[in-house]
Amino acid sequence: MIIYKVKEQVINDISGWKPKDRYAVLIVESDEANPLVWKPSPLTEFLEVYMSEKAVNTKIHYGYVICDFLNYLKLQIELGEDECFDILQEEGIYGLNFIHASKYLTYIGTRKTKVNKQGEEELVVNNYSTVKRKENILISFYTFLNKKKILTNKDAIVEHKVVPIKNRGNVTSKGKRVSISPFKDSLEYKVFYPPTNPTNSYGESIKAIKLADMKRVTWELFLEYARENYPDIALGVAMQFMGGLRLGEVVNLTIDAVEVNRDKDKLFLDINDRQLFLFKSLKSKKSQVKFARENQVVFNWNQELFNIWDEHMKYLSKLKKRTNIKALFVNKKGNPMTGDVYEERFKKLKSDFIEFLENSKPVESKTLKKYAWSTHIGRHVFTNFIIKTGLANNSMGVPDAKIVASLRGDRNLSSALAYIDRIAMVEAIDENLQNLSKEALKEERV
Repeated sequence: MIIYKVKEQVINDISGWKPKDRYAVLIVESDEANPLVWKPSPLTEFLEVYMSEKAVNTKIHYGYVICDFLNYLKLQIELGEDECFDILQEEGIYGLNFIHASKYLTYIGTRKTKVNKQGEEELVVNNYSTVKRKENILISFYTFLNKKKILTNKDAIVEHKVVPIKNRGNVTSKGKRVSISPFKDSLEYKVFYPPTNPTNSYGESIKAIKLADMKRVTWELFLEYARENYPDIALGVAMQFMGGLRLGEVVNLTIDAVEVNRDKDKLFLDINDRQLFLFKSLKSKKSQVKFARENQVVFNWNQELFNIWDEHMKYLSKLKKRTNIKALFVNKKGNPMTGDVYEERFKKLKSDFIEFLENSKPVESKTLKKYAWSTHIGRHVFTNFIIKTGLANNSMGVPDAKIVASLRGDRNLSSALAYIDRIAMVEAIDENLQNLSKEALKEERV
């Protein structure tokens, strides 16, 4: 059976004045019985031409969604249980309709399990925002097929509208062309979405356990994903993971509040409440600084910190309009970014990142979906890292609560002690388990 897959391929690009190698993201048709046999699909044009301005990771994400959709269609044709797919058996992709997309979106929003590569069933959690993101990708795919004159029937044409652009509350003369979802308020192409606030069988709200730490390889990949797809907050994410900053401390930074010390391989920050200077009347709890301090250290743990700083400075320089040239973080309108806006951007980054991991690292994706985490995860990771690596050790070689509190920017030792106690407990359990294993091995030998 032929299935669709995403494949990354290094190609020699001769489109510029000088040939160069670059990564291309392909949609390929692969023989399921012999994965080494594959051929590029013409639908690769959707990624490499129609989505040419997108980053490589974004193209990969789009590719996985399209391939999953196409494989779903092939499966439904093979099953032959739903007559609406019969037209695809006769006409192929030319017979595609909005009903097929609505069936797919309902399917991924309601399925509970899927079969993994090992033939085992595993839990699938597609929340409301995940389904909506995939819906938007499919709408872009249909628009591409419209432009290629592949889909010409009225039940597969994506309509568009121009929405006004507001600037400081006033509508400008320019407008933005956006797609109209064919599934919104539609009876013919109705999509059954997952609930936005899921509850258990007793009607109680389901609250996930908070994530207390993250593997280094995961948070480094998360940061890399932010650099490529969310350049407006990538530096803030780096400061949280490698400096333990709170949300309000990030958005209150100005450019001159950062000392870039490449010799010492660190950033030194002047943490202070600058809400009046940056936000004027737009104060909120999420934009507050809990504890003002000087020389807050941000470590260059991933050896990319200064590159991230340089990228952020270039990002700011390219912005056409900035209402406060000293603000370090700026929203899309050119205004200093508030804590509320930063949090929303982080939520979207988190959601997209989990979606990106779904196919490449499904185990990690499942873990990050299972637990609740927000911008504060950076502070958790930072604290655990300095304790586990010995950066917070005293002269006796043991974690010191005063050092932890100082690096975290805490007024008291309670939070630091809680981290030290938890890590000490885990290490004690591991040691006891190792001792038990040794004892058991001795008994077997006797």
